[in-house]
Amino acid sequence: METNDLTKLLRRMVAGDSEAGEEALRLTYPRLRQIAQSMLSSESQAKTLQPTALVNELYLRHLSQLNLSIQDRQHFYYLAARGMRRILIDNARARKAAKRESSSSPFPPGLPHWTQLNPEDILILDEALATLEKEEPRAASIVKCIE
Repeated sequence: METNDLTKLLRRMVAGDSEAGEEALRLTYPRLRQIAQSMLSSESQAKTLQPTALVNELYLRHLSQLNLSIQDRQHFYYLAARGMRRILIDNARARKAAKRESSSSPFPPGLPHWTQLNPEDILILDEALATLEKEEPRAASIVKCIE
């Protein structure tokens, strides 16, 4: 299937066409799972989400509720990666609330991959990215795309 065909399917999905949504998910699932695997690959804590579960949650929580105009395949994967990041941040918040522990250090030395951070550090990083996005949107966009 050509990129243009997938873009058309994605746009039909956003417009509410459930058949197009199912077909788009079938076509994009392998790449979405790859993105999820990459995001979860170096997580040092006990894995609370597997790549398949992350993609499924992404579809249920984010992609099925898109009210945006998807420009193309690349834009779709950008939105998907952003949705996965949001799920991981929400998951970190839930783990933090469950533990009720406070962190003594805002960032660990050596700045590891962000999935190696504990929930408190992920939330601090999210706040820093939100601040950067307000002050320097392009820089924030570049930082968010780095794996």
